[in-house]
Amino acid sequence: MDTKTLEALLLDRALGALSPEVEALLDAYLEHDAVAGQRATEFSDAAIAARRALASNAAADLPAFPRQQIEALRKTRRQLAWVRNAGGLAAVIVLGITIGVALQDAMSTSERTTVQGELVVVTSRDAATSAASSSIWSSRRIFERLQQPKADARNVIWKSAVERPQLGGA
Repeated sequence: MDTKTLEALLLDRALGALSPEVEALLDAYLEHDAVAGQRATEFSDAAIAARRALASNAAADLPAFPRQQIEALRKTRRQLAWVRNAGGLAAVIVLGITIGVALQDAMSTSERTTVQGELVVVTSRDAATSAASSSIWSSRRIFERLQQPKADARNVIWKSAVERPQLGGA
């Protein structure tokens, strides 16, 4: 008999998993082979030692589940998240107010430019506003342009893709 098959049978015998017929055949084989009989004793001793070790620790108590500690940690985490979010919101508000005040101060004060040493030219806010109203994106300039009547406006009349387009009056 090969070693793998013999060891599998010896392990099954030590654990009590062999049928009576197979156990009787294995006992007959072990009587004729002394080395296999010694090996069978080792397997039986190992199985008995394993049963003793498992039987002594069969009813081990587990520690109590730390439910209160987990709830306390969750509550602390929620509070810290609220504080973090409120702190971020406060920082954004302060930054916005600071930028707004700085821009308002810059726009309300007169612009000063120094020309040739001591001469100081003061440009009022109205001059800055009129310069801004003449820019390309000024709403006042666009509105004035829309109010002007169009001179000699013509429409293109194109009835078909086969015919030539015609110019028509407004």
